[in-house]
Amino acid sequence: MHRLHSRGKLVGRQIGNATWFPAWQFRDGERRPDLDEILATLRRFTSDAMGADRIMRLQRDELGGRSIADSLDRPRKKAIAWAILESLG
Repeated sequence: MHRLHSRGKLVGRQIGNATWFPAWQFRDGERRPDLDEILATLRRFTSDAMGADRIMRLQRDELGGRSIADSLDRPRKKAIAWAILESLG
């Protein structure tokens, strides 16, 4: 995971001797297949791991109280989640 982080393929924040990686970057224990696109979109707004995590996990009224991270895996909410994500910055 640290190699992916150093190449910009994962968002992470070093805390002491450990690195924290937000769970929304993974699906079924693997890196999300759409993560490159998600990270590219987030980086237009922030390069901070904590900021990116906040954006992805914030509950939104337009998603029925769900977050972007939760909604990207829901067929009915996916398009709205992407529209919100792309509207950042």
